[in-house]
Amino acid sequence: MKNRTVYLSGKVTGLSKWWIVLKFGFWRNLFRWLGYEVIDPTQRVPKYLTYEQAMDMCLNILLPKARYIYLMPGWNKSKGAKRELKKAIKRRMIIINRY
Repeated sequence: MKNRTVYLSGKVTGLSKWWIVLKFGFWRNLFRWLGYEVIDPTQRVPKYLTYEQAMDMCLNILLPKARYIYLMPGWNKSKGAKRELKKAIKRRMIIINRY
């Protein structure tokens, strides 16, 4: 069976906690409903990590587990999401909603 795992990528830094929970939760639930396994970094990255430690975990541990990357609306305002996209392109992942 093919890998049907999608990694959620979007702006986190500078947003309120309730908005992050709402935004990531919406897309997580939608992709699960569509039959995907979902990697939501907001649920997997420990809050005590520094920004660079969190990005290292996302780029080198979480992202490589997925076949797809979903770029949430507003991803282009996020330095981290841009780094994730760059890594996804390098890994030849399937990119959903790039524009």
